[in-house]
Amino acid sequence: HGFLSSRNGERRKELEDLCTKKETMIFYEAPHRIIDTLEAMLKILGNRKICIARELTKKFDELLLLHQFLL
Repeated sequence: HGFLSSRNGERRKELEDLCTKKETMIFYEAPHRIIDTLEAMLKILGNRKICIARELTKKFDELLLLHQFLL
């Protein structure tokens, strides 16, 4: 999917439009908005398997795999 809107209402609408999708979705998010976005995703998309990754093109990439989406 790419970048979600930084505005809460628009971001919520985008996620609601995606909530029936079952395929893998990829989102990009700024570090200062990640918690708000993850909370919105949990509320709208439900409890799904997720992978949070950072610095993917850098030497010190980091991955966090979650089988349950809990905040």
